[in-house]
Amino acid sequence: MIDRVFIYDGLVPFNNFNVNSTFKALARPFGGGSAFMTVVKDLPVKELFNELFAFLVLHELALPVPRSYVGFVDASLPEVSKAPPDGRGHRVVFASEEIPAPSLRFTTGLPSPSTLQEEQFLLDHIVPLISSWKELGELYAFDEWVANIDRNVGNLLLGPRSTTSNPEVWLIDHGMAFTSPSWTAGDLLPNADYLNKLSVWATPRLSVDKRQKCLAAAALFGAKAQNFDKDGKIEYLATVFGLSKEEREAAKHFLEVRIAQISDRSQKILGLEGMI
Repeated sequence: MIDRVFIYDGLVPFNNFNVNSTFKALARPFGGGSAFMTVVKDLPVKELFNELFAFLVLHELALPVPRSYVGFVDASLPEVSKAPPDGRGHRVVFASEEIPAPSLRFTTGLPSPSTLQEEQFLLDHIVPLISSWKELGELYAFDEWVANIDRNVGNLLLGPRSTTSNPEVWLIDHGMAFTSPSWTAGDLLPNADYLNKLSVWATPRLSVDKRQKCLAAAALFGAKAQNFDKDGKIEYLATVFGLSKEEREAAKHFLEVRIAQISDRSQKILGLEGMI
């Protein structure tokens, strides 16, 4: 379901305002094929699960996400310490294709951390740019569905073919989905409201017309997600990473309940309650 790759030795650290230990490295597919450059992240099990589940959703529902892989690195490499061992001399890491695009934060040249005034300047310039991105409403819905609590301008990449009227946006960094990078079954409360950061930094800067268009796109995402085999994907990844039966069932129930609420939830985070 997700291709597997072997990561060559020689991990090269890089900093694009990353939170996790992130590297660039050559990878080769299992079964043969040409080597290619990947971005590699050293993640614990739940965060790895979150990243790969998000990839499966976004890829299948045709939202722009770099192709991702289950990567295997030599367990003796000192750079990798959080990733789970596979019991055969490797650690299992998250790997994705390298996209020649900086994050929205990086394009501004502002430091991280920034002052409040710098952050406001950043957002005042970025939100008008992504407001013309036709998938923005679907992103609102996706983050709300999977309870991704850390959507920020550092995990939106701006592609080289971007224009003011048609930005090329790529979605990365979904380790904070399912409420946290270390969630338990008890954390997944399907009727709870979790932080959707788009409602904090994007919604106030969108016109009512733009927000209504986002709501229509969010409803489209909800319809597509209803047909997504979420249970099969959860079972697949849970088997790969050894999640318990309780965790599997909690994740399935969480998504099942929330997808039925996606239109109402999207209306709320877009500030349109009582306006439609």
